Amino acid sequence: AEIGLRLAAEYPERVASLLMIGSGWTPAEGGDLYHASAARARSAESLLTPDPDLDALDAVAQGMPEIIGVAPDRVAGLGMPLAGIVGDEDPERPYLERMHEALPGFALDILPGVAHAATWRDLSLPGRVARFVDTAGQRRPELVH
Repeated sequence: AEIGLRLAAEYPERVASLLMIGSGWTPAEGGDLYHASAARARSAESLLTPDPDLDALDAVAQGMPEIIGVAPDRVAGLGMPLAGIVGDEDPERPYLERMHEALPGFALDILPGVAHAATWRDLSLPGRVARFVDTAGQRRPELVH
């Protein structure tokens, strides 16, 4: 989600719409979250998919400070359809609520009883994504080529 937001802020002409799931507008000081996640993944490697690339995860964590912390004026200027989906028990929920507060048109869909890692397993998620895609296509401004 953070990479999509940075892309939309830097190159809005290349982003037709953005759906942020499980994460959002992380403040600049939030980089420690990614380092902690990478460390937890290393300690629980046996629970991850077969042969996880933990070095790649470390590299992502290392680079996140350059991606997160998009300036408020850049977020406020986003004109494409934007929305977020997050569990009500997700510790990253405040970062999507922050988007909702900054952008009047930002639709925030909160999944009851869902934590961060469980968002992807929520049975209502595919339908929610499909609704966003359908409505974003109707509201999408023409792309600049």
